[in-house]
Order: sequence, then C-alpha cells, then structure tokens
Amino acid sequence: MSTFTARGGAARRLPRSAWPAHGVVLALLLALLAPSSASARPAALLLQDQQQQGGSQAPGEKGKKGKKEKKPKSSGTDEDSLTPRPTGPLFSSNELLQVTITADFGDVFKGRDTLRPRVRPARLTVAGDDGAPRTVPVSLSTRGHFRLKPTTCPFAPLRVVFDTSGAGGTPFARQRALKLSTHCRTGNHELEQNVLREYLAYRIYNLMTDRSFRARLARVTYAEARDTSKRVTAYGFFIESERDLGRRIGARLLEARGGKFADFDPAQTDLLSVFEYMIGNTDFSIWALHNIRVYANVGTYFPVPYDFDWSGLVNATYAFPDPRLGINNVRERLYRGPCRTPEELAPTFARFNAQRDSVFALLRGLPDVDARHRKETEQYFTEFYQTISSPERWKRDVGHSCREGQ
Repeated sequence: MSTFTARGGAARRLPRSAWPAHGVVLALLLALLAPSSASARPAALLLQDQQQQGGSQAPGEKGKKGKKEKKPKSSGTDEDSLTPRPTGPLFSSNELLQVTITADFGDVFKGRDTLRPRVRPARLTVAGDDGAPRTVPVSLSTRGHFRLKPTTCPFAPLRVVFDTSGAGGTPFARQRALKLSTHCRTGNHELEQNVLREYLAYRIYNLMTDRSFRARLARVTYAEARDTSKRVTAYGFFIESERDLGRRIGARLLEARGGKFADFDPAQTDLLSVFEYMIGNTDFSIWALHNIRVYANVGTYFPVPYDFDWSGLVNATYAFPDPRLGINNVRERLYRGPCRTPEELAPTFARFNAQRDSVFALLRGLPDVDARHRKETEQYFTEFYQTISSPERWKRDVGHSCREGQ
C-alpha cells in the first residue's frame, strides 16, 4: 500500500509525485559533500557508505567521530570488498521445524507500539542437535505496522531475541534476533494459508538469487506461561536477519533513501522487478526503502525485497492496492520496475523459465495447502509464465506501466 515507513520513525504517506523533486534536491546537496573522485556513485548511497566506513560525516554531525568499521580480510584489492562468512545452521535446511514458545501472550500483545516495542521474557523449546528437547531463554516483542493493529491481526507478528549463551547446540545457534511471521488470527484457516503462501514467495526468490532473505517454515506451538494447557499450534516462519544476509553474501547493509533504478545493479533490479510482478506485489519502493533493504559490495548497490503479505500470491483478506495505482485488487498484476524492452529483459526471463519446474515443485511440496488455493496459485503462476514467454504479450500487458528513473 502507500504508507512508507522511515526506519525508527512514524509511518507517513509520501506522494509519488513528490519523489523526483525530493531526489533532485537531495542529490544536489549530497553531491556537494561527496569527494569529486566518487562523483559517479549515487550521492545518497555514497554518503551512507562513507559513514559506515568512518569517512565523511552526515550534515549536522560536525565534531562527531564516525565509528571505524573493521576491514574484513579479502583476497581482492578494493578496500570496500567483503568476504562472505558462514552463518548459523537455521537456514541451511528447509525441513519443517517443530517449536514451542512459552510466554504470557496476553502481556506480549498488550500496548503494541511500532516505535517503542515492549520486550517480554519467554522460553523457546526445540529439538537440539542430539534430538533431545532443549529450552532456551528468549525475549519477545510485537513488530510491524498494519498487521500490528489488533483489529487486523489479534496475533501479531513477533520478534524473537535470543540470549547470547542459550541457543548453542540447537538450530538457533549463533542467532541474535529473528522476525517470526505468525498466523494473524487463531482458528482462521484462510489466514494460516496466507502464511504458507508468503513463505512460498521467499522460497521462490531464493531460487532466483542468493541475494535474498531466507525463510524457515515452522509449526509453532504458543503456550501460555500461566497455564501451559492453553496452547495454540499454527504455521509460522522465521526470516533471516539483515546481519546474517550481509555476512552470507559478503555485503554491507545501507540505510540511505532516495536511490533511483539507475543507481543499482541492473541485473538485480530487473530480477526484483520481474519477481514482484510474478507474485503480484506492488507494496514496495526502492526510492523510499519500503519493504526493500539495500546492500553494497565494491561500489555496487543492489536491492533485496521482503514482506510479501500484500501480494496477489498471498491475497490476504485485509490487503488492498494503493488507489493511485489504478488497479482494482491485489491479484491484478502491475509492473513497477524500470522501463526495459522484452529483449533487454530476456536474460531475466530466462532465469525464471529455468526455475519454472522448481517453482511448481515448491508449491506442490508445501504442507497443508488446500486444493483450492493450490489450483488458484498454479493458474496465477501459469499466467505469469505465459506473459514472459511472449514479447508481444509483455508489451501489451506490461510495457505501459513501467517507471522511468525511480
């Protein structure tokens, strides 16, 4: 939808018509701050990159010393290069996890606040490396924006923070904090199907690129601490942390806004754009960093998407498109990527076509997806593949909706 959220700030609406003007002013101001030798790099992203390396300071930060980042060992000669590093075992397997989380959930879900989340103690039980149950101390807080509203999701999405010493010898070893996507409403079959389809979106993008957030499906039992006989079991999935994604792919997370399509790696931008079209998602913005994270490596910037519950693939009952987009519902696809000809997008289409069988295999392998949803999703993907396999159909259905610059 059209609400863009500044990290650490309140949600606000930013009219798309205002984006180019803001971008021009920002670029001009930052260009004056940036060294001339780096003028070819995007100004907003460049400044953020310099700050993370302890270089140029942001406006208003005079006199404050930036923290110097330790330079990782690298076989390359570029000082910005990073070496991919292994992360914990959680996302090295796609086997369904069985997890129990014990907490006072009445207290956890009380007083939800995006900016000041309340942190509450809990316990997480999972099979250890030896197969025996292991219980580790964790902390829970609610998270999100739209799904955080009790009227939308009484059972809000969660953030799970691990005790630094407690998770060794379990699938959660070396994890610090993870997002847990939950079922929204207890006893609502339709919304639990949403969880499975959003998980499928993450897995499909994993097929296309390693520069993507991994997800691990779990069957989670939520037990009330005051009366453990009161428990609810539902599907949920854990999402790889931003820190671990950066370590795994050898890249640095940036938080600068205002990047345009031309600032980013073209192949990665095309891949993201076609993927979002595939799943029918319009709820993202590279410019505003809405449901997008930006990573950098050796002067190359690439966007990574997340949060797909407003997509046509998921088709959540609470989801609706931004009225400015001119589409009637979230199932109606709208391409929001840069303007490219079918010939220019041919390498991207080839990557999707090469994974077609795997995409449908993932769908068929999802547990407990009912026959109706499976059939609807198969048809939805078939329509996408028909579109990218016909240059004429792509031009007719998609070409007019591309975006220049942003």
